[in-house]
Amino acid sequence: MNYLNEVICGNCLKVFPKLPAESVDLVITSVPYNTGHPYDVYKDTKKYKDYIDFLQKIFKGLYPVLKKGGRVAINVGDQLNGKVHTHVDICEFMVHDLGYMQMTTIIWQKQNTSRRTSWGTFQSPKNLSFPTPFEYIMVFAKESYALLNEGTTDVTKEEFVDWSMAMWTFPRKAYKESTYLINHKIHPAPFPEELPKRLIKMLAWKEATILDPMSGSGTTLIAAKRLGRNYIGIELSKNYVEYSKQKLKYVIIPYTIFDK
Repeated sequence: MNYLNEVICGNCLKVFPKLPAESVDLVITSVPYNTGHPYDVYKDTKKYKDYIDFLQKIFKGLYPVLKKGGRVAINVGDQLNGKVHTHVDICEFMVHDLGYMQMTTIIWQKQNTSRRTSWGTFQSPKNLSFPTPFEYIMVFAKESYALLNEGTTDVTKEEFVDWSMAMWTFPRKAYKESTYLINHKIHPAPFPEELPKRLIKMLAWKEATILDPMSGSGTTLIAAKRLGRNYIGIELSKNYVEYSKQKLKYVIIPYTIFDK
């Protein structure tokens, strides 16, 4: 099976056993929100326990594919303005059930004011709600916090100092560049390229292989290719897979977006 630098259409749980063991250096993915997003194939309305069980199966199946010392970065937002602690439940099964080691949790300040109407009882403490214009990026490691293989890095001193703080606010142009805007028309919940770009440069050598097991419109894969890394994408939707493949054809190397 040819898997390197490919986008594979299928269920990641069925694809994982076909990938070479301990072949992936870094996983970057955004899990479904489970809030009714209109994804192309996946139904985003599971019962909460079924949703958490579904995610646990994915990261359990992923474990053998990840190298020792490899990292997993999971982007997720809590449901119902923080009333449902999704990121806590994911962390619970990742560490206590699956044996991953937690490295850090990065707060992604999205600068999103579109939810400012979801206050609950407005100007009253009776049953108020707190809009959450941020999401979490949780980073885990397999068996070792340190990378066990040697390689070369391309993160600059300025990037390292800035990005090593666990509160990320992306420049406005990250939300205005064409890939993000077009992806939003194809997929209901893409993240901007700046997110995987930072994670790849901070967490993986230049020689690394990057995997997104729920690759959606392919943002992780595009960032990986721009940065000269190998990539693997897995996605249920044929439409998202074809879209990703077309975008990847026109990726320019080296990285030219948001370098300044």
